[in-house]
Amino acid sequence: MKLFRKWTAALLIIALFVSLAVPALADGSESRQHRISFGNNYVEFRDIDILPHGKENMLLFTLYVYNGNSSTLSFNDYFLKVRSKSGQAFTLKRLDTETNTIPARSGKEYRYYANTRSVSSISDLQFTLIRWDFSQPNYERTIGQIVIPQTSFTPLPTPQGGQFDIDHIRTEGKVDRMRVRENDDEAKVTIDMRMNNISSHSIAFPQLDFQLVTANGLHYPLTIVKQDPEDMLRPNEEVELELEGTLPLNTNLQKAVLLITRPLQTKEGATLNETIARFALPAAEPFRTVPLGEEETYKNDDGTYKIALTQLYRLPWDDDDMLTADFRITNADQKTLPIPDLVGHFKLDKNIEVPAQTIMTDRSIALQPGESVTVHLTGKIPYTYSFSELEIVLQEKETTANGERFHDVFDFVHSGEYSAVVHINEGESFRLEKAGRRYDVSVNDVTRFESTTSDYFSITLAFENKEKRLSDIPELTAQLELADGAVYPLTLTKPIEKTAPGGIALVELGTAIPKRTDTSNAKLLLGEAFAQGAPAQPEQPVEGYVSPVAFAVKESAAEVKEDLENISLAPYTLSITKVNTPHLYFNEVTFKFDYKLEKDLLVEANRDQHRFRIELEDRNGKVWMEREFALENPAEPGQLYFELGSDTIEIVEQFDTVSFDLNRFTVNVYHQIGTNHKKLLAKKEFNWQGSMGR
Repeated sequence: MKLFRKWTAALLIIALFVSLAVPALADGSESRQHRISFGNNYVEFRDIDILPHGKENMLLFTLYVYNGNSSTLSFNDYFLKVRSKSGQAFTLKRLDTETNTIPARSGKEYRYYANTRSVSSISDLQFTLIRWDFSQPNYERTIGQIVIPQTSFTPLPTPQGGQFDIDHIRTEGKVDRMRVRENDDEAKVTIDMRMNNISSHSIAFPQLDFQLVTANGLHYPLTIVKQDPEDMLRPNEEVELELEGTLPLNTNLQKAVLLITRPLQTKEGATLNETIARFALPAAEPFRTVPLGEEETYKNDDGTYKIALTQLYRLPWDDDDMLTADFRITNADQKTLPIPDLVGHFKLDKNIEVPAQTIMTDRSIALQPGESVTVHLTGKIPYTYSFSELEIVLQEKETTANGERFHDVFDFVHSGEYSAVVHINEGESFRLEKAGRRYDVSVNDVTRFESTTSDYFSITLAFENKEKRLSDIPELTAQLELADGAVYPLTLTKPIEKTAPGGIALVELGTAIPKRTDTSNAKLLLGEAFAQGAPAQPEQPVEGYVSPVAFAVKESAAEVKEDLENISLAPYTLSITKVNTPHLYFNEVTFKFDYKLEKDLLVEANRDQHRFRIELEDRNGKVWMEREFALENPAEPGQLYFELGSDTIEIVEQFDTVSFDLNRFTVNVYHQIGTNHKKLLAKKEFNWQGSMGR
């Protein structure tokens, strides 16, 4: 027995002075360097690590004991001690509940931990293996001592990655990139990585903690900001993780490591951190700023695309502002490709995430080689909110049997000026081109209608159909922006009927404004309306707009005709003839005239809210008779109206007292919109008896 103990001790002393290296590789060649052999048996140190624990440090390791004999081995005869190089002793405790009896030709793992206080480097510790020996004064015989070099623990490489275990499930991991963005007082680090369960079993995704560890041992916590999928680690399914953390400015990230740990409970109820894996981090990339129009390559399972940010707007919408990024998606492959299902968001000044939706107004469903489509990413912020940096994130959404997954397509920072909205000068036109819809759009008329309490500002746009088929006007949004920055939403009225090839559709835009509002240098902001991620449909609540264009708007000259012929209210023209002197019978006055109403049949317009208003005014400026006339068809039963063609109108009105001169009066013809806003179009004074003809 004594001979056996001496032989074992000698073997342990020799073996324990072998340098230790990486604890877990696929072929186990490195792990054999951790072994201390005695006879047919050996012990092996595994997974040795020291991690911060509050203000102190915690040592955690596994000791594997293998019994190669044909009889049972009792590990009760052995124990470990650990000290610092300065001689400070640390108390080792067991985590496991394994028995100390090891059957023949098998092994067991024993888990140990110790509070090493201020010692944070493994190379500063000395491990001693001891066997009970009652022939010694303290009953202990030192079998061997070892110091493990800190350099023995090489992290998994990048970009190759490597394998590790989570709950005995073999997992493959890889860090794709690390990006750093600095501001005035700190730096934000973002790490993208992937995990893949390469076993044949699924497990619930465990609670993992992530830290960035610098070469000099500083630990910085990281949080998961994106995990896809979130619930399970399924066989052969890749999990994408995006981690974020904050670092002091100018932190040295050379040879930095990504440390992955998980919480572990001791028998006493304390929580430790168990190392799962270490990854060497790639060189830090700055968050790129991207010039408009610069193309980036994006590949997925379908093929290769080119992605370019072409426009970036901040535009008014109700009491918010809209952030809109326009992307051009081009098929860079040699085959037809589907349009990727894209989603995204904005991030302001590195911290404030703004939800966004993607809008596609084109009717394409696939892209031929070299063909492009525009995708709009748009979100809303308070119009008073200021920020200095805007991050734009565009992702492809992939729907699988296990849920949705997201792949980064475009992630860049913009800190420059916004794109200028296309501006159409007075007298110029804009080509609106969509599949099945091509129009030349121009300002046809700008009119201020007056009332006693407010004005009504009206803009009429002419849409000339350039298609070879009937075409309708898409749903649009319109706003009036004044020179002082005030913005007024405009009510939009478009024709009900489609427009013939070469025909013109008149679209009216209007809003009430305070009287005497200065509209010089005002502009009309027009956009394509969207709702629920697609072009808005009639009667659908509009959520915003894309593809903005600004028109210069200048009030049309206030020209008042001095006769009653060819009075224009497009697409109608009215001529009034044979105006008879009003006839008085007792207190009843009859006024009679002939008219002719014509319409341009190649011009479509919705004039339901528009009227011709005729007023009779005496020589003192007092209006003593007035009537409103609808166009073509009465808006309600009993309403006066002009129908197309020629006819005679006779108006009869009762007066208590006739105090005006029936032989001297002026006929005023107004364009009226709504109930009380009007503009004078024509007038003519009459001063004789009898009838008047042309």
